[in-house]
Amino acid sequence: MDYDPLALEERWRERWAESGKYHGGAERRSAKKASGNEPRADPDSDETTFITVAYPYPNGGMHIGHARTYTVPDVYARYRRQQGDDVLFPMAWHVTGTPMVGAVERLKKGDENQINSLKNAFGVPESDLAELETPMGFARYFIENHYKKGMKQLGLSIDWRREFTTNDERYRKFITWQYETLNERGLLEKGLHPVNYCTNEQQPVTAHDIYEGEDAEFQEYTLVRFGWGDRVVPMATLRPETVRGVTNAFIDPEATYVIAEVDGEEWFVSEEAVEKLRLQDHAVETREELSGERLVGERLTNPVTDEELLVLPAGFVDSDNATGVVMSVPAHSPDDYVALREIQRDSERLSEYGIREEIEGIEPVPILEVEGYGEIPARDAIEEHGIEESNDPRMKEVTQELYNREFHAGRLLDSYGEFAGEVIEDVRDRYRDYHADSGAFNAMYDFTEEVVCRCGGEVEVAYQDTWFLRYNDSEWKEKAHRAVARMDAIPENSRDQFEYVVDWLNEWPCIRNYGLGTRLPWDDEFVIEPLSDSTIYMSYYTIAHRLDDIPPEEMDREFFDTLFGILRIHDKQFLNSVFIE
Repeated sequence: MDYDPLALEERWRERWAESGKYHGGAERRSAKKASGNEPRADPDSDETTFITVAYPYPNGGMHIGHARTYTVPDVYARYRRQQGDDVLFPMAWHVTGTPMVGAVERLKKGDENQINSLKNAFGVPESDLAELETPMGFARYFIENHYKKGMKQLGLSIDWRREFTTNDERYRKFITWQYETLNERGLLEKGLHPVNYCTNEQQPVTAHDIYEGEDAEFQEYTLVRFGWGDRVVPMATLRPETVRGVTNAFIDPEATYVIAEVDGEEWFVSEEAVEKLRLQDHAVETREELSGERLVGERLTNPVTDEELLVLPAGFVDSDNATGVVMSVPAHSPDDYVALREIQRDSERLSEYGIREEIEGIEPVPILEVEGYGEIPARDAIEEHGIEESNDPRMKEVTQELYNREFHAGRLLDSYGEFAGEVIEDVRDRYRDYHADSGAFNAMYDFTEEVVCRCGGEVEVAYQDTWFLRYNDSEWKEKAHRAVARMDAIPENSRDQFEYVVDWLNEWPCIRNYGLGTRLPWDDEFVIEPLSDSTIYMSYYTIAHRLDDIPPEEMDREFFDTLFGILRIHDKQFLNSVFIE
C-alpha cells in the first residue's frame, strides 16, 4: 500500500474537526466529562488558556510570514492542552478600512498590475475575477481559498466556531457600544491635529493603509524665516539652535519653485511645498512659477543674526522635502561640510553667477562645544573616518553619531546670550519657542521619506478637524501601565516595548471619510478607522459563537453592558490569557 502523507493528514484533520477537539469553553469540558476523555487537570477547574494572535487582513494570499505568525501560538496552544488546560484559540478576519476598497477599485478599472498579481501570484482563475469586484467578495475569496484553507492545511488547532469578520453587522454593533462608552467617559475628542492624509482619497490614513513608507513617521520641523527683500524663504530644520551657524543655503537649480502668497506674505518655496502648506491650515495662493536657478547667487538674511548668506546650487537637495530650500551648517553637519568643500573645489563652474570669490571665502561658523571634538566638530568627524566625498556610504552613520553627541553633551557658545552654556537637550525647545514668539520661526510637518497609500495616492501631513482617541489621558495611561506590570512577558525584555508604546501614544485619529467598517454612532458621515475598531476584539471572541440567533437591532448598549458585566463576574475562566503578536 502506497504511503500518502497528504491523505493521512487530511483524514486526521477531518477527525479532529468532527470531534470538536479544538473547541474551547464549558461545552468542551462537558463533552470530555461525558465521554470519560478527561485531561489530567479537572475539567471544571480554573485551568484555562485563551490565546489570541493578530488576525490577518485578507487582501492577498498567505505567505511564509503568516505560517510563522500562526504556528507560534498553535505550538503554545498544544502545549497548554497537554498540561490539562481548556484552551481557546480563535481566529477572525480584519476587513475594515480602505485597502480592500482600493484593491477592488484597481481591479474594476482593469489595472494590469492588479490583475496579473491576482492571476499569477495568487492563482485566481480568470473565471473567478468577477467574484472579487466587491470588497466583501474580494475578502471572502481570499479567506476561503487562501487563509482558512492554508490554516487548516497547517493543522492549526483553531476553534472555528468563533470566526467573524470586522465588517459583520453584529461586530459593528459591538464597536458602536465600545465607542459610545469611550465617548461617555471623555476618552474621545474632536479638534485640529496633524495626521497622515491621503491626497487621493482625501482622508486620514494610518500605517495599516500605507503601501510604501509604512514605518515612516512625520516630524515637526522648525521653519526658519530667512529674508529675501520683502519675501520670506523658509528653510526647515530639526535643529533650530543651529541657526547662528548657517553660512549658506542650498537649492536644486533644476527643480520648479514658486512665489506664493502664504497667510498674506510672499514666500519662495518649492512647487511641492504649496500643497503641504495648504494642507497644514495655511492660506496659500501661487503667484509666480520659476526655476530654482533663479535663487542661485542671491543673498538672504538670517532672521536671528541679520547676517547675509549666499544661495548655492546642489543636486542633492530634494525639492519634495519640506520647503525645498536647505540651510547649511558646515561646522556641525558632516553632510554640509563636505558639500560646501566640494563646491569650493569646483567654484570655477559657478563663475557665471559672479560669486566665485564669495564661495571660496565661506568658512564654518561654530555654535557649540562638545567634548571629544575641536572647534569644527563636523570637520573632525569626517577626517577621523577619512570621508572625502558626499556619497560616502559611511556619511549617514557619522552624521548621526555627531548629532547624538551634540544633542546630549553640546553646550552653546557665548554668542547665544541667555542660552549660552546650556546643553542642547535641555534648551532646544525653549530656544525654538523664544524665536517663534519673535516671529523668526514657524513650524511645518513632513515625512523624511516618500509615503504612498494603498490606493496609490501620495500621503502628506495635514491638519484635520477630526475625532481622536485620547491615549494621552493620564488615568488611562496609568491603567495601561498597571496592566502591563501584571502580565507575563516572554521574553521579559519585551515588556519594555509595551511600556514604550503606552508612553508614546498620544492623540490617535480614529475616523475616516469612507471605507468598510462601523459608522461613528453620533456622526454617521464618518467611519471608524481599521486599527481603532480592532483594540478589544479579543473579548468579542468569547461571545461570537453565541450571537448568531440574536437580532442585531437588539444588540444595544444595555445588551453589551449586561453581557460583559456577567463575563466580568466569571472572568476567572480567562485568567491564563495570552496575546501573541
